[in-house]
Amino acid sequence: MEANILASITSTRIQKITFVHRPSLWDSLQQEVDWEIWEIFDDPLCRLVEQSECGRELEVDFRFVGVRVMRADGETRAARIANSLAKFREKGRIRVVCVGLDGDERVFYSSGGAT
Repeated sequence: MEANILASITSTRIQKITFVHRPSLWDSLQQEVDWEIWEIFDDPLCRLVEQSECGRELEVDFRFVGVRVMRADGETRAARIANSLAKFREKGRIRVVCVGLDGDERVFYSSGGAT
């Protein structure tokens, strides 16, 4: 559904998009996220950059609240998001942030100087 929403954006001045993933009350607080689905956003995000008058200024934040971003073996799943958005990474900026239940934020991935 989110990919369809991105495709419906007609603004030529958009500079930042934020996706927030928060577990529902029925989920455990440390639930797993399907880290393989993010490539569906690659083409719609590229189209937004191409239609934008702001050029490479499009920044996309993926914010995960109360969700594990690191695997037990230490591999960061944030890199999977960035890798699945290979075309957009060449045109825009990506940031993956984990937000703890206390509101503390930790940036797990940042490309192109995204702040």
